[in-house]
Amino acid sequence: SLTKKYVKIEQSNINIYTCGVTPYKKPHIGNLRTYLIVNIIENIHKHYGFNCKHVSNITDIGFFEQQELDNEMDKLKENYVTTIYNFWSLYVKELVKVINNIPIILPASCYLEDNLIHINKIKKNEYVEQNENGLYIDTNNTYFKSIFNKNQLIDNGKRINKFAIWKNHIDNNNIPGWHLECFSIIYNNFKKQDNGYLLEIHAGGTDLKDIHHNCEIIHYFCETKEYKLAKVWLHVNLLLIDGIKMSKRSNNTLTLEQILEKINISTFMIMMLSTHYTKTINITNKNIQDAKKKYLQIFKNFIQQIIRHKHITDYSTLINIIKEISNNIPSNIVIPENNLLINNINTVWAIQYLQKFTIKEENDIYIFYIIDKILNTQIICSIINTLILNIDKQYLIKKNFKININFCVNNIQFII
Repeated sequence: SLTKKYVKIEQSNINIYTCGVTPYKKPHIGNLRTYLIVNIIENIHKHYGFNCKHVSNITDIGFFEQQELDNEMDKLKENYVTTIYNFWSLYVKELVKVINNIPIILPASCYLEDNLIHINKIKKNEYVEQNENGLYIDTNNTYFKSIFNKNQLIDNGKRINKFAIWKNHIDNNNIPGWHLECFSIIYNNFKKQDNGYLLEIHAGGTDLKDIHHNCEIIHYFCETKEYKLAKVWLHVNLLLIDGIKMSKRSNNTLTLEQILEKINISTFMIMMLSTHYTKTINITNKNIQDAKKKYLQIFKNFIQQIIRHKHITDYSTLINIIKEISNNIPSNIVIPENNLLINNINTVWAIQYLQKFTIKEENDIYIFYIIDKILNTQIICSIINTLILNIDKQYLIKKNFKININFCVNNIQFII
């Protein structure tokens, strides 16, 4: 996203860092989108035999949102630590529902000593200035001229001339700058790779691109005299609610718990992945209804394809075959070269592939399962659970489940 170029990942060990949340309120589905995309990247690389190390952070100190946090503590009748870590715990519980590769999540407060080591190393340089508010890096300094020929620190159309690396508080509860927190976690958890980069992929929301990530690069340059913090910068676009940016500050958020009262997890994943990660997702009632239709189309089409290909005539055999395939996918199945999922994480193509799924040969069935697993859409799991839940419906004949299979499929009661 910083170079505007497509980059091929060639390392066998993939180092990934994702900027995490500030847990001063309940997490919302906008907080999850970047992790959905990174999870797909991990699944693709693991499918091809690569190893991935994924680290993320939580900002548990130095809140810009201190007033909002105080309000939450007052409502919950909890202290600072309890509030922060309850929200963090909830955040992890929601991640577990939507991704199958949970990152190593590290709190910024554990790296205060490392922050100070970095500050002591650079504070005497000409680009560091000190005033009554703390320590700052002067980005106008000629020392950084080469980096800003490519990447400008622009915030709402204005260039940022300096940023904090250490902030003084009246109560002497001094805190590190936000950008330093992420840098310290990255620098102390990854080793430089053979290609010279510390990270293969650095991910975050598009709102972090111009300021936060460029400031991380500056910290890395101050420490190493190199700009090679990350080979690939992955910026995932924002979620909107009826055209307005979803954010905790705007108080227009939608939690995973709230949306799962309306749709199942597979429908949610389809909704989130039917738009390319570089574009915004506008959550509207129409958007939700469209995702439901896609889920039903994928569900019914998959079952019909399996029935025809396997010549299934009874309901119990249908369930057993779907389970059996899930447990016996050959390890040598390769996703076709024309699969756009591996080209800039084209999840739009992948969802359309699932919608239009047809079986021409046995491997086509395995590819459906693999794509479902890579996307973590959990469609196969949903199909099996829905079929089992419908066994006891009155329209099913219980004797050996010998029934008209098409009648059964057409009358399934869905939870979408």
